[in-house]
Amino acid sequence: RFGFYDIINYNKFEKWCKKISEGYIRANPYHTDLHAADITHTCLIYFKIGKVNEICKLSKSSKCSLFLSCICHDYKHPGVNNNYLKETKNLLSLIYNDNSILENMHISEAFKLINYSEEYNIFDKIENNTYKQIRKEMISCVLATDMTFHNYYVDFMKEQINKKKDQNNDNNISEIKDKEKENKCYQNYMNLLIHSADISNPTKPFEIYWKWAKMVVNEFYDQGDKEKELGMVCSCDRDKTTIYNR
Repeated sequence: RFGFYDIINYNKFEKWCKKISEGYIRANPYHTDLHAADITHTCLIYFKIGKVNEICKLSKSSKCSLFLSCICHDYKHPGVNNNYLKETKNLLSLIYNDNSILENMHISEAFKLINYSEEYNIFDKIENNTYKQIRKEMISCVLATDMTFHNYYVDFMKEQINKKKDQNNDNNISEIKDKEKENKCYQNYMNLLIHSADISNPTKPFEIYWKWAKMVVNEFYDQGDKEKELGMVCSCDRDKTTIYNR
């Protein structure tokens, strides 16, 4: 659909996708490969009916970076959040110094597959500079799924809307300056797309949203159970927190 054949090796891509899918923990109620597939599909819908191409003007390689990021953005998710890992002094929190612990782990593990095994080296036919750019974009995209950055991307979106309104009302802004501003926004556009897709369940038809909501709350309950066992403050108590019951 997007002509990624000249960027990634599709024979190895199938194997990489299968390995990534297997790396998602199926025992998790929510953070599974089904969630990754849903986010990837949601991003596709943004491009298909959301006029994203017209607004963001992303290059082919950047689109490739975005969709690959969607696929692996929660790879090996353990079913607990960053705060739990930090409070329990989990090894991952030590490795990533308490900063976007899970997000750093997801993208790091995904690239280990690519770089440590020729079987999964989906970038074996591109130049090193292109690989470096795609890797940089993918790291930024996956880190943007950390909810601590949510307000930043909401503000960015508002800023872009206001800039668009200002441009429509000011004929003196040159196309060259507009292009310069767009170039600086490309990564933020990509980050906003994957982040909004990641939390897009409430935008789906209610029957679908309700199923996702039950799954994510069940995962929250499971973490709450662990926290109670360890004598920690319970972030989501299944005995006190309820979900809408139809």
